[in-house]
Amino acid sequence: MLFKDIIFSGKIPSLQFLILCPTSNFIIIWTFVYILHSLRPIEFYTLISIDSSILFLASLFILLLCLLYTPYVPPSQFKALSLILTTPNSRLERYIRTLFRISLVIYTASIIYSRGVPIAWLASGDLFRDYTDFGIPSLHGIGNSCVFQIAACGALLLKRHRRKGLMLCLYPLFVSIIFVSRGVFMVSLAQIICVYIFVSPMRFASMAKIALLTLITLYLFGLFGELRLGDESYFNQLLSPEGQQIFSILPKQFINPYIYLTSGFNNLLYNIQLSPQAEPEFLPFFTLGKLIPSFVNNLFSLDRVVDSFVLANDAFNVSSLLSGFYSDFGGLGFILVSLLICIYTPFFLSLAFNPSITKILCYCYLFQSIVLSIFIDTLFYLPFAFQLVLVYLFYHKRLKFAFN
Repeated sequence: MLFKDIIFSGKIPSLQFLILCPTSNFIIIWTFVYILHSLRPIEFYTLISIDSSILFLASLFILLLCLLYTPYVPPSQFKALSLILTTPNSRLERYIRTLFRISLVIYTASIIYSRGVPIAWLASGDLFRDYTDFGIPSLHGIGNSCVFQIAACGALLLKRHRRKGLMLCLYPLFVSIIFVSRGVFMVSLAQIICVYIFVSPMRFASMAKIALLTLITLYLFGLFGELRLGDESYFNQLLSPEGQQIFSILPKQFINPYIYLTSGFNNLLYNIQLSPQAEPEFLPFFTLGKLIPSFVNNLFSLDRVVDSFVLANDAFNVSSLLSGFYSDFGGLGFILVSLLICIYTPFFLSLAFNPSITKILCYCYLFQSIVLSIFIDTLFYLPFAFQLVLVYLFYHKRLKFAFN
């Protein structure tokens, strides 16, 4: 049965399907951001033009067409795959130990190399070093990839080994605090949610937990932003009169998350409508350039570039999945992104109807690249994409990494 058969028969599709299916997920997230941006509570935000709306709607139309002809995955199928994915697995246990050892070695080396940790620099008022100065180039990204996978594995264990699974899920939070890195926590959380929704029935209690966790995450995101910036009043100064009214009833810590949720989209609009752009080369220079390791960039003195954009506000360098594609291909980039998301769908269906640990550990990487596509392109960014290498080497091929 196709998704269109469910819709046209008047039935309501399950939340599990809508959240986990790549096309419906992308439609929901980007439509939500479009609506949020339309409120324009931030003074420097760009009005959405007709041309931008046409590009946006054309992309959504392609995704909607793909979604309508996607085979529907019923709740009963999710329940069946949950039993398979949460069955005790010695290979998964060894994979977790391997990832933990690798991350421990890399982070220890990074602390020695950087002569301290960012949280200590922040607490001591060090003006010469911050979180961007921490870590060994390239190696630190591998350590982060291990943390992302540990988070996903922890979510798999939550159902049968709740205490152990919870400890693994909290490991990214510990790393985020020590290294003052919101990105590690956000990516890990997205992958935890992906796995959790796959293996847990979506009852009201489950949705309430996810909603509460999301609100707490947004609040902590704003709090981290204030700590890193060191100026609590900065975000209030950016509000328009409409924004002053909206955020008068919300904690001020939600201003920062709102800006980061929407400023990637605003930067996209700004460059489409107001900032003159060079003619696209129609080569994936910006799209794939993020896959080059940091040590290679350092070796040849190359700057890491993610797009050709001019920022609407220099303080907010938030990118998106669309930024690199638009820089490389112009308006055609919107269509290419939509087709790329559609290509995810067969992999999602393969996982749903023929589940395996290998597939879900890979799919959670694809899932978070959609969820975070409004912030950053994690799909073609090496520290995130390296998860696929970890899964292949240390889970699928079962290579060992041991030390005394």
